[in-house]
Amino acid sequence: MGVKPSVDGDWPTIEIHGGSVGEFYNHESVTTDVVGMHWKGGNVPDNMTDRLAFRATLPKIEPASCVGTIVVQIASVQFCPEGHLNGWIKEKTSKWNTDEITSAGYAASFNIVRDLKNNPVTTVACDKNGKGLANLNLSDLETVTVYPDAADIDAHLDPAYTPELITEQDRRLNEICMLMGKNKQKAVAKCLKKARKFGMMEDETDTSDGDHGSHGGH
Repeated sequence: MGVKPSVDGDWPTIEIHGGSVGEFYNHESVTTDVVGMHWKGGNVPDNMTDRLAFRATLPKIEPASCVGTIVVQIASVQFCPEGHLNGWIKEKTSKWNTDEITSAGYAASFNIVRDLKNNPVTTVACDKNGKGLANLNLSDLETVTVYPDAADIDAHLDPAYTPELITEQDRRLNEICMLMGKNKQKAVAKCLKKARKFGMMEDETDTSDGDHGSHGGH
């Protein structure tokens, strides 16, 4: 699909995992794509939530297809430094047993909906009730669901992974680097490296006019 996670100052490390996928066309024939994303180094208190944003370029449904909606399901996991984890994975795999899955049968999802005005159905066989191709609605067409296979889930969402505990000083240094205009992930990482090397403490640099709160996630 072509996926890009959004830069987020509360998450100093964002990893993008690539892998093999079914062939699709994006200016040229493509057989590799993003298959996983990891946001690391943040902190989400129990009484708060956070959003991890990404942008995806979605495929166009073929005009000859009878598909009206594609449901894209995403396996997702929240890892905590204490070893606790929440896995929103539909079913068990070789590494994920039922006890580790937060809500069996559920996975986060979004829909790709066919634009019937600009991408009308052209195959007569799709008109199963004789309404006429021009009169078909999404409810008359097929809905298909895509979900990662168990091998990919185990490879990119290993339940044995335990994140490092991020110190309060590291969180504050990350906030300072963001406030200094280092709004790109690589630049933030470079800024943090320099700050730790020279022993920069949070009370040594005043970068704001007011009080800036910080939050993140596991």
